[in-house]
Amino acid sequence: MLKRIHTKILNYFVLVLIFTFSAQAIAQEAERISYFGASGKYSFKNKLFVELLELVLTNTRSEFGEHLLLQSPVRVTQGRAVEMMQQRCEFDLLWLMTSDEREKALLAVKVPLLKGLQGLRALMIKSENIPIFNNIKSSGDLKGLRAGQGHDWPDTQILLHSRYNVFPVVNYRALFDMLDMQKFDYFPRSVTEIADELKLHSDKGLTYVPHILLRYQAPIYFFVCPDKPLLAKRIKMGLEKAIDDGTFDNLLRESKEFKAFEQLGGLAGKTIFDLKNPLLLSSELPKGKRYWLVE
Repeated sequence: MLKRIHTKILNYFVLVLIFTFSAQAIAQEAERISYFGASGKYSFKNKLFVELLELVLTNTRSEFGEHLLLQSPVRVTQGRAVEMMQQRCEFDLLWLMTSDEREKALLAVKVPLLKGLQGLRALMIKSENIPIFNNIKSSGDLKGLRAGQGHDWPDTQILLHSRYNVFPVVNYRALFDMLDMQKFDYFPRSVTEIADELKLHSDKGLTYVPHILLRYQAPIYFFVCPDKPLLAKRIKMGLEKAIDDGTFDNLLRESKEFKAFEQLGGLAGKTIFDLKNPLLLSSELPKGKRYWLVE
């Protein structure tokens, strides 16, 4: 009886050792892929993009092998992140609104990850200023007010190109405090993110204008380090597979980003001010309904 117990214990430890060494072997063989994303209380912004990454990397496992996806601990501005990837591949990939400059610096995987929703911008404002925005009837009226934006964001150049009045700010997190202090009048935010941001800053008395949207071409792509063309190929292949089998659209429509767009009422009943994106003069956008919900 005692001998049987000893045998079972021995077999158990052998299995544990086999499992441990197998796991270590898989981890060593897996491609380690690092991404730059939001951190702290804003890390929820990563969810859809990380889920898409896991989906496309899994879709291409048979062609490219196992993967281990990790978030980089680096915390810098968007502009600095692009520089770090271009200069020394500090991390393998990130997701950003595209521009000609970014497509020259990095490897762009040209599949719009939000299918055009990023280019729809609702106006975040102080609640007490609702009467002011209720009287906005034209883009000219809106240009008489001042918008807050990140100093290195493509959106800043898009707004300036259409002669909107812009107050550029270095720190993204400071933009909400500055709107609260009325250093500027409104803060254009994507329809996919404004609801979450209002919840995070519910102590500041902020709201959004329900009847006005800005609209411009602003697809978000995965961008890959210039030294990793095979990774860019893998992500492109995985995204196309996911679009073909419907899993891309399923993931997008179940995301908080798409549900936030629906909760804002979509495009129905909105006054829409269209802006040209001067940062895409030579960039060729993907064509076909498979890539877009909003063009």
